[in-house]
Amino acid sequence: MSKSQLGTALRKTNQVRMVLMGLAIILMLASLYLALEWAPEASGFSAPKAQRIMYIHIPCAWVSFLAFGILMAASIIYLRTGDDAADALASASGEVGVVLCTLALITGSIWAKEEWGTYWRSDDPKLITTFVLWLLYLGYMVMRPSTNERPTDRDARQAAVLGIMAFVCVPLTFMSSRIWSSLHPNVVATSKGSLSGEMAAVLAFCVVAMTILFLHILLLRVELVLNWRDFTGTTEDARHIRAGGRTAGRTGPRTMKKASKGGTSDGR
Repeated sequence: MSKSQLGTALRKTNQVRMVLMGLAIILMLASLYLALEWAPEASGFSAPKAQRIMYIHIPCAWVSFLAFGILMAASIIYLRTGDDAADALASASGEVGVVLCTLALITGSIWAKEEWGTYWRSDDPKLITTFVLWLLYLGYMVMRPSTNERPTDRDARQAAVLGIMAFVCVPLTFMSSRIWSSLHPNVVATSKGSLSGEMAAVLAFCVVAMTILFLHILLLRVELVLNWRDFTGTTEDARHIRAGGRTAGRTGPRTMKKASKGGTSDGR
């Protein structure tokens, strides 16, 4: 099977991943210290200590948007080229994006319990659009075959179309608290904001750290998927070849026997 330039690049990311892994470990440890110790407590909230969870919640949400954006871009590439590497990238990015979106929902619910007194508010547009976004991409992962398996072109194209259409919900989720009335705090999405300079700097640092961790995990997952698909494809080809050889071996004697009978009949 010929490999595209994208596939070749994604199969050889070991050195890049090692650098990203080292940076991710250092930056994530620094993020924990900055978020828990260095950053000041937020003002204007009934549970200021619980507000520190935003240093996990917001990076998870933002990087899940990035993951879904990569999924959309890879899906477009697949529809144009039929490149198996693009399908693997889309599927792997969807996996990581769903995990991050799940963490965003969980951490958001923990904060809501402390701030609002309830884990969930069905009348808040930010929560509803985020939940719909999570359902859409969860459905994307459910409808397609296992990421490790090479899907048929029809299955891959159907998944690609859904991945592209679902992305419409990403900007809607981001802008929902500005479009509709929402209790969800707009810490970044407005020009006024609600963060001090130190808090904004720590939040930006945490977003960068989470992004680097995401890129490391994504490249690792894609490389594993492509290598496994190559291995199973080679194994399947070898199995067919062996099966063909056994079939030829079985039919050979029968053919010779029939020919022998035919020769005897002609001799008579």
